[in-house]
Amino acid sequence: MLEDDEPTNYAEAMMDPDSEKWQSAMRSEIDSIGDNQVWNLIDLPDGVIPIECKWIYKNKNNMDGNVHVYKA
Repeated sequence: MLEDDEPTNYAEAMMDPDSEKWQSAMRSEIDSIGDNQVWNLIDLPDGVIPIECKWIYKNKNNMDGNVHVYKA
């Protein structure tokens, strides 16, 4: 990962100098999912494979090109 690049996975996000900001972005997204009741956690029936998901990390820049929001 280059200095100005966004992490491509969780491990890179946690090794990033801004890892606390990425953690905050992930917590915000999880809280939003819960608040909006996007899904309910249930016990899966036998033989059912769960849907996988992946974190996507993006920096939102202001007009000067400086990062002002970390999104996950």
